[in-house]
Amino acid sequence: MTPMPVTPTSLANHLLVALPSLIDATFARTVALICQHDENGAMGVLVNQPSEYTLGEVLAQMDIATGDGVLQARPVLNGGPVHPERGFVIHDDARAWDSSLVVGDGLYLTTSRDILEAMARGEGPANAVVTLGCAGWSAGQLESELSENSWLTVPADAELVFQLPLEQRWQAAMSEPALIRRDGTVLGFDVGSRRIGVAIGSAFAAHARAVAVVDVHGNGPDWAAIERLLKEWKPDGLVVGDPLTLDGQDQPNRKRAQGFARQLRERFKLPVVMIDERSSSVEAARRFAVERAEGRKRRRDAAALDAVAAAVIIDRWLSSPDDAIPIP
Repeated sequence: MTPMPVTPTSLANHLLVALPSLIDATFARTVALICQHDENGAMGVLVNQPSEYTLGEVLAQMDIATGDGVLQARPVLNGGPVHPERGFVIHDDARAWDSSLVVGDGLYLTTSRDILEAMARGEGPANAVVTLGCAGWSAGQLESELSENSWLTVPADAELVFQLPLEQRWQAAMSEPALIRRDGTVLGFDVGSRRIGVAIGSAFAAHARAVAVVDVHGNGPDWAAIERLLKEWKPDGLVVGDPLTLDGQDQPNRKRAQGFARQLRERFKLPVVMIDERSSSVEAARRFAVERAEGRKRRRDAAALDAVAAAVIIDRWLSSPDDAIPIP
């Protein structure tokens, strides 16, 4: 079984959800499971578009006999416009099929006949989706479509892929709580009792960078200043540092950070997540020292470090987005 190639911004094992702005007849209101994504392009299968065929009809065309009426009546999906004559099976069975690809997190893609023969005998995977055709993107094409706001990206969801009725899948994927587009721009926040450091970053930028410090007064953060930052940068989501001790216990500031994250969500209706910020202040001090040595920073103060710490928080999210905790 072949492991999927992964790049730092690979969207393999993610769902692409067509945004309403995507009006192309082939992909409007589709959900695609991305199976491969690297510098050479991307490949996936649509998982919510029925075809005109049943599995019984496909098996008959392949001279594979089965007496399972339920299996025969199972719909075959339209997996996309590429290789419409070929069958693709998304499933959760790790057995060594003749031609399989590990998608991730218990999901596999198989294109060999043996899996259909096993299904016909009643020995196939517990969960499987059969499609005709797949979807493909050339090098840089998917990234371009993402930058044009054609797609939303969310982590792959086995329940959606295997269990949810087809007609509900697009809306369900669109309604995932507080999910931030992997390719989107985010503002990061390092929450303190006197100041909140703010940074900007995205998956396709070289790194996050500090942009501002917001004062915290007796009655809370300067919300007007935060609103101005959101209007200026127009982020797709917000990332708040989750203060924990080195052994993973709560820090005194954690309730403040959690409350701030909930207020962000309520006030601005944007996706908000929290990410472990352990040792972010140490990393911020190291980065600040490097920038000062290179002449990009002239002085060191607590406020400037808070903003750099916010950049560290964004980088943590960029490297491990699935570890973030969404704020509903």
